[in-house]
Amino acid sequence: MEMITDPETEASRGDSGAQGRESLESGQIRILEMVATGAPLADTLDAMLRVCEAQSGDMLCSILLLDPDGVHVRHGAAPSLPPEYLRAIDGSAIGPRAGSCGTAAYIGRQVIVEDIGSDPLWDDYRQFALPHDLHACWSTPVFDDKRKVVATFAMYFREPGIPTARHTRLIEVFTHLAAIAIMRHRTEAALRVSEGRYRRLMDSNIIGVIIAHADGRIREANDRYLQMVGYSREELAAGLVNWAAMTPPEWEAKDLKAVAELSASGITSSFEKEYFHKDGHRVPIKVRVAALDGPMGELIALIEDLTVRKRDEAERRRIYDRISDAFVALDADWRYVFVNAKAAQILGRTPESLLGRNVWEEFPEGGDGRFRLACERAMAEQEAAVTEDYFPPNGRWFENHIYPSPQGLSIYIHDITNRKRSEKQIREQLDELLRWQNVTVGREERVQELKAEVNGLLVEMGRPPRYAGQGRS
Repeated sequence: MEMITDPETEASRGDSGAQGRESLESGQIRILEMVATGAPLADTLDAMLRVCEAQSGDMLCSILLLDPDGVHVRHGAAPSLPPEYLRAIDGSAIGPRAGSCGTAAYIGRQVIVEDIGSDPLWDDYRQFALPHDLHACWSTPVFDDKRKVVATFAMYFREPGIPTARHTRLIEVFTHLAAIAIMRHRTEAALRVSEGRYRRLMDSNIIGVIIAHADGRIREANDRYLQMVGYSREELAAGLVNWAAMTPPEWEAKDLKAVAELSASGITSSFEKEYFHKDGHRVPIKVRVAALDGPMGELIALIEDLTVRKRDEAERRRIYDRISDAFVALDADWRYVFVNAKAAQILGRTPESLLGRNVWEEFPEGGDGRFRLACERAMAEQEAAVTEDYFPPNGRWFENHIYPSPQGLSIYIHDITNRKRSEKQIREQLDELLRWQNVTVGREERVQELKAEVNGLLVEMGRPPRYAGQGRS
């Protein structure tokens, strides 16, 4: 960076001016050396302000750092300001009337307060400043490389006043120095966090992690990965562990697709493949890969061993296939995760064509009736349900026993078409019987009426009734 010089002052002061200029230049060099060697930020800022204060006997300097919340300021350095004053303003909120520094941080522009005793920006803060004989404060925001405020650099004075040309040049230099020191510190802090996370990931035995090249060379691998593929750390160091060489030929196309995806976006979606273990057996894995920054073209891959999961899935399939009823399993997003042979036969599909598919998209005719409502209620309430539903594609009735879990639904499907047909026949026969019964009952009542009428007519004719027990209606 350009070192500040002040020809006017040097000319007026003679040798003493030249000595002051050299002190400033050497001070700037020392600060930059502290930044370059990674000195603590507090020490760097303190030394920087002391260099600045040395340029003027009546000047007291301060650095306030903006909190990550973007709302409060924290003490950064102030070698000559009273500790009581620093404690009073530490943690104060920025705003449109928050003294010189809080206002500068809020509006993102320099704030020059000539007289703290009368300036309205200091209405809530002058009681902290004036008892310490602080009467002027000029504050300038410090920006990062994205023009975001990260701090404020302030000059305080014992008497009211405004900046001279030399003060202005000092402000330019020391805000620039402050920005360099703060951004270097933040970058190194972020790098330490990133490296710590990376190291914890590499040391983790939960998942396999490798640092490798796209051609298969592996530079670094954690113990979990080496256990997964059966190699030792000595074999890794000797270059004998190569992820491309361990990949069976039928998976090479998927690897090439992942490399192309990595080149295009810097990261791949998760995908499944297999490795050859050192002893020759196959290891099913799930992989996700991301490109690492840097000129070496390296990548980081996270590898999950699916051996146990695949074995459990195979066992579940064997169990489900032995179930006499049709059986399907759905995940929480209504996708098929298992379909046994009998269920596939009922649905008119193959199990493979349904896995991963949404049940309501595949069979919309079941999406608006009682079956879907029962499924949704079972998931919401986590209580089992039973429904009887007609399935239009094959014209059959099914009884569905629905068992929920947080992960999805297990549904046992029993064909009750014959029962439904029998029930329908019984209903039809009962209806027919009722109709005949009604007809028969009506005829009997009419016969009795006719008999009574005949008896009545016979009586009127003076003859005895023909039908016993029948009066005249």
